[in-house]
Amino acid sequence: WFTNAEDVSVRMVDTRHEVWLVDRRDVAANAAEEAQRVSDELVRLLTHAESRGVSLEASFSHFDPGLGAGHVDSEALRLGLNALGLGPLDVEESADDLVAAIGRASNLVFTLKDLKHFLRAEQSRMGLRPCTSQGVGFGTFGRGALRDTAPAAANKPSAFTPGSYGVEDD
Repeated sequence: WFTNAEDVSVRMVDTRHEVWLVDRRDVAANAAEEAQRVSDELVRLLTHAESRGVSLEASFSHFDPGLGAGHVDSEALRLGLNALGLGPLDVEESADDLVAAIGRASNLVFTLKDLKHFLRAEQSRMGLRPCTSQGVGFGTFGRGALRDTAPAAANKPSAFTPGSYGVEDD
């Protein structure tokens, strides 16, 4: 084959980067899937809490305890979810994805107003009725405790993409 060639060039392909890219896509897909699952559980939990007289403000303060910063980042969300029995999250990026989905003006933090808009949009998508009653504290529920109490999300597209709520500002 190469009897008439003076020089032969051999190109060696390094596939480590391609494997890394595939791994990153898998991690991102797993994080998004887990974030959607936790988001659905959180919406069911917040809806249930509202129906029992717990205000959304009290629920929000669960993720911002004692700090009073008025916003929640991914670490505070992760700690709050763990305390509620919805964690620990299997994929670290899941909390980041969930914060980005809830936060309307930022993908790093969310506020009470962001949570309210996100909750109402997700309740609509999932066929849950929002409750506007006021109450006292925020209870602790285990993973999947509300799974059978709410109807399934009836083939509606997820509003999990950041900023895609379709809910008007107050």
